[in-house]
Amino acid sequence: KLNEVPQALKQDSLKGLTKLSLAANPILELKVEDLQKLVGLQDLDLSGINIQEFPEGFFESAPKLISLTAAQNPF
Repeated sequence: KLNEVPQALKQDSLKGLTKLSLAANPILELKVEDLQKLVGLQDLDLSGINIQEFPEGFFESAPKLISLTAAQNPF
């Protein structure tokens, strides 16, 4: 289980990644920089990670995002 977004996702080499699931991991906080290098991301699953909110500007670095699943979070 992951407690935070892995540093490996913050590398330039992953800018072509289109789909990412962090579902069912106890990630309590997301940071703006978590998506900064994932400019090609289209599908993001954050179901059941127990986040309370998305930080301001969180999705600005994912301009191609078309699908977000965030069920089972205490919003």
